Amino acid sequence: MAAAAARGVPCDRLIFDDEGHEFRRPANRVSYVTTVTGWLSDRLNPPCPRKPED
Repeated sequence: MAAAAARGVPCDRLIFDDEGHEFRRPANRVSYVTTVTGWLSDRLNPPCPRKPED
């Protein structure tokens, strides 16, 4: 996280107190996948260019 923050990349740490090294609880898996896909979507999908007005 320190390297990402040093480059200005927004990042969050997900900690599930009821998990170990793997995500076994379905709710935690959903939260993880939702968070990661949202983060990737924000960074990998460039904004659509504005269409010039006629």
